[in-house]
Amino acid sequence: MKTNILTVNIDNINYEKTLSKIEEFINDDRQHYIVTPNPEIILKASRDSSYRAVLNNADLSLPDGFGVILASIFLGNPIYKRVTGSDLSNKLFELADKKQYKIFLLGGMGDSAGIAKTKLELKYKNIEIVGATSGFENIKDITPEENENIINIINNGGTQILFVGYGAPFQEKWIFDNLSKMPRVKVALGIGGVIDFVSGYAVRAPKLIRKIGMEWFWRLITEPKRIDRIFNAVVIFSWNVLKWKIHLLKPFRKNVVAVIINDKNEILVIKQRYEKFGYRFPQGGVEKNEDEKDSLMREIYEETGLTKLKVLGISNRTSSHYWPMEWHNIPEYHKKYNKQFCGQKQTIYFLRTTENEKFNPQEDDIDDYKWIKKQELENIITLIKKQLLEIVLGEIDKYLK
Repeated sequence: MKTNILTVNIDNINYEKTLSKIEEFINDDRQHYIVTPNPEIILKASRDSSYRAVLNNADLSLPDGFGVILASIFLGNPIYKRVTGSDLSNKLFELADKKQYKIFLLGGMGDSAGIAKTKLELKYKNIEIVGATSGFENIKDITPEENENIINIINNGGTQILFVGYGAPFQEKWIFDNLSKMPRVKVALGIGGVIDFVSGYAVRAPKLIRKIGMEWFWRLITEPKRIDRIFNAVVIFSWNVLKWKIHLLKPFRKNVVAVIINDKNEILVIKQRYEKFGYRFPQGGVEKNEDEKDSLMREIYEETGLTKLKVLGISNRTSSHYWPMEWHNIPEYHKKYNKQFCGQKQTIYFLRTTENEKFNPQEDDIDDYKWIKKQELENIITLIKKQLLEIVLGEIDKYLK
């Protein structure tokens, strides 16, 4: 069960279930990453669509921050337990000590990672920390050579759990961009200042302060230079959550999606000029006084020029996602929908071509198209369509020859 706060999905989960999930991740055949959104991170993601996509594609999105808990309660989908990056990391160190999982610490200030490694090895008898380094002086300006060198170090150690402490949004984006280059890493976590806390470079608020949700006040006293960040996390975040509640009163816009299959069992994907993240299936909104099938055929024609198609079936599941309260860098005619709707709910149609027609879009903002195999979809479909893609992959086999 997830709660959506300012377009960011947060898992309703506790420490016990999180650790159980991580053990499952380590023992399966896939790679996974975990994010820990707090109010500041959620605000950044609400204004940065690529960052939001990275967060919402994580395997776990943990409620780190008292403000997240209060926001979820206010929005009517309550999360009652925080799962902070710092406390989860401590529990993971204990788990790794028992299970002999191989850990790598990446990030932190100065030689913080090395000091943290030494302290953890003194505290835990069997912990196996295969590497620890700050990695880069400035992660914003790393060179390809620097990046490759760090990845090689991580790979050479046989790392299973990778802790990345560069702060948001850099740590999550770095994990997303690089995880596939580190095939032995089963779980990567963005953990902010945890390495600095472990090393002693930074001091967490006392437990009582954390428990009553006043950690922000502790940070204001101990690090006055953070006042702008704290103001964002406390005041601006709260104001935006209030606006978000009003935004959610708007209905979803009806939308239809066309999964078009040709006689070679290839699926059509297209790329729109303003789309940042990759390709998508042809799709579009259902206008007033228009039924879904009419809308489907109209949208397909406008975006592909194809007309010789047979409807094979309709999914009994719909895909929905929320839109941000304000849209940027998209055509003006699309922005009107943001004022009328909170997001879109998509009905998924599966179709097959009946003739070999030429791709000939009638709209001038379609930049590219591809016919691809089912196994390629995961690597090419836009990140924000994760739920939609899961539905398509779960049902498409019955329509393939």
